[in-house]
Amino acid sequence: MKNLSYGMNLIGLILTLGIGLSQSFSVRTAGYLLTIITPYLFAMLLTKWSKNSIALMVMAGISSILMLAGIFLIIDAMYIHPQAQSGLAFPVVAVYQWVILLVVSIPLYFINKKV
Repeated sequence: MKNLSYGMNLIGLILTLGIGLSQSFSVRTAGYLLTIITPYLFAMLLTKWSKNSIALMVMAGISSILMLAGIFLIIDAMYIHPQAQSGLAFPVVAVYQWVILLVVSIPLYFINKKV
């Protein structure tokens, strides 16, 4: 289960970077994208801290949701329905992902504590 969770986060991270860097590249863009991929990095850290099978299943599900929803929303904003504000999809999606991770990290802490 850890490999599945790591894989989903890595795919989301690479796709987010790929979509972001395909628009334009500069040092400012690289720094901007570094802050945008932090939810995936934190999800990997939570996966590493998970100790039992229930926590790993929760993290695999959350990683799948983060990756699928995040990439879908970014692709939708950038390519399917492009607007002048499409670039704002990156930070908005990252904020949504952070909210999901922070809400899930509380029960995950107690699930891991039972081991």
